[in-house]
Amino acid sequence: MNLTQAQYEFDRKIENAPPWPGPERAAPALSLLDQVVCRRLNRRYPILPTILIGEPGDPRPRAECASFDDDSAYVLVSGGMLDIIDAVLGALVSGVNLSTDGRPKIPAVASPAAVDAALDATYQSWGARWRGERVPIALPAIPEPSAAVLTVLGDSVRLFLLLHEMGHAVLHTSIEATERTHAQELEADQFAFDTALDGYGLPRDRIRTVLAGA
Repeated sequence: MNLTQAQYEFDRKIENAPPWPGPERAAPALSLLDQVVCRRLNRRYPILPTILIGEPGDPRPRAECASFDDDSAYVLVSGGMLDIIDAVLGALVSGVNLSTDGRPKIPAVASPAAVDAALDATYQSWGARWRGERVPIALPAIPEPSAAVLTVLGDSVRLFLLLHEMGHAVLHTSIEATERTHAQELEADQFAFDTALDGYGLPRDRIRTVLAGA
């Protein structure tokens, strides 16, 4: 069996940093997209449905995309990046007083000071994570329906992140990651936002959720 260049590099990177135990966090976010939109995108960008998605067990908060001459590509989002997303969103949602459908307000489980402390701790952990240290996430238990809000926000952030990297794969195939310009990063952002809005926001009345995720 002949491996594509992307499959070879993907397998090598995953072997060097096996995914952490637990359910996948990144790839399932793509299931939020409307299938009609996905088929339209796949026709326009044939590389899209072949892009490999992985979550290496790497504490460094990073996301990367690589595309190759044989029209193969991969996107990797590290466990460290996913932890950062979970820590920031968890801290913010823990401090929210939530009211839905006119029901009585559900009080926040954390004070503003506690939210600030949690966000600051996440910021302070940045250096340790980049040194390869896995920093645990410690957040207060969040009751329903606040926990459901956290899930939706987390999925929307991960969706935007994946689509940004996939945007590089379809728009900047011959450009090394270290050579991308600020304008090209904005192009990948535009691809991600348009795709998320068209495929998740508009058909499901989730426009504000897409905005929050972006």
